[in-house]
Amino acid sequence: ATMAAAAAIVAVAAATAASVQTRTAVGAFLLKTRGPAFSDAWSEALEALSAEHLQAQTLGADAKLQGADSVLQARIKTLRDIASHRQVLHDCLELAVARCFEIAELQLLPDSSYLQPNCEPFAGGATLDLVMAQLPPEGANELQAFVRSSVPAADPKMHGQFDREQAAKLYMGHVQFGYFLSTVFRGAVQVRNEADVELLQLAIKQATTRMRSEAAWVVSSERAGSLFALDQAGGADAGFEQLRDFTAGVMVVSPSHVSEFFRGEDEGGSEDVKNDEAVAQLPVASFVRFNSAALQGLLAEACFFGWHLWAAESEACSVLGQAADTLLDPVKVVPESSSSAP
Repeated sequence: ATMAAAAAIVAVAAATAASVQTRTAVGAFLLKTRGPAFSDAWSEALEALSAEHLQAQTLGADAKLQGADSVLQARIKTLRDIASHRQVLHDCLELAVARCFEIAELQLLPDSSYLQPNCEPFAGGATLDLVMAQLPPEGANELQAFVRSSVPAADPKMHGQFDREQAAKLYMGHVQFGYFLSTVFRGAVQVRNEADVELLQLAIKQATTRMRSEAAWVVSSERAGSLFALDQAGGADAGFEQLRDFTAGVMVVSPSHVSEFFRGEDEGGSEDVKNDEAVAQLPVASFVRFNSAALQGLLAEACFFGWHLWAAESEACSVLGQAADTLLDPVKVVPESSSSAP
């Protein structure tokens, strides 16, 4: 039994390494850190990151006193430091989520090929039932209803296809829903007074459309974009800008109507397309085929990803202290009561 357990741990660790692409030496170290030691190592990495970031800010402020050239050089170095520090933070957030999957004995899907019809189910992958078992009953019921609104049945014999970008946006929508559920259920635990109630209400409203920080969005969009092999226009570690807008459901389109939404890869240079502005503006189709059982499991995975991303973001904010505002890059939301009338 002990050997079997050890083999299972090794298998899960290998799966995590296959599905998580670290950007930094800190991330590579945490990826190899197993068991209870991970939590301490993760916190220590963020504490060191905070100290390093605040020290860099102090050195930059001192340089401003030494003339214009020093100011410019200090500004360039500060921007580079922030970019580097944010990469470490993104690694920490993603690995915290991946470790929560490991604890739940679930594995992140390595790539979209496992969605293909007739493909064997991904061993250790998420299913709707397995993810529901990890959430409080009320949250599990909400998650079930949301996932089933997109994929009602986990039937491997039901096949379909969707465009890669639309698939990634659907994944992002389910990450956002999991993030929203975590805000509602975990955020409520932190309420201690009336002021906290007002802040929670604001956070819940915000969580229906966006995350609290740019860092959380980058981590989730990179998960969705890399899973479906999208082109990353914004550069490495900048997230996938085409995923700023997400979708929360599936619109069924018959094969005969696909041309109303997409144009073929070989149509871009044809004279008919060049002369038809409406067709020329349609996105080029790049389809991924799926079976319903695998897709339902993937959307449940996305919700679970968002559920734990909220917690990782909250913990990082606490550990980073004064460095949190710059590194997490929180989205500023003004309460309606304090906003000026138009």
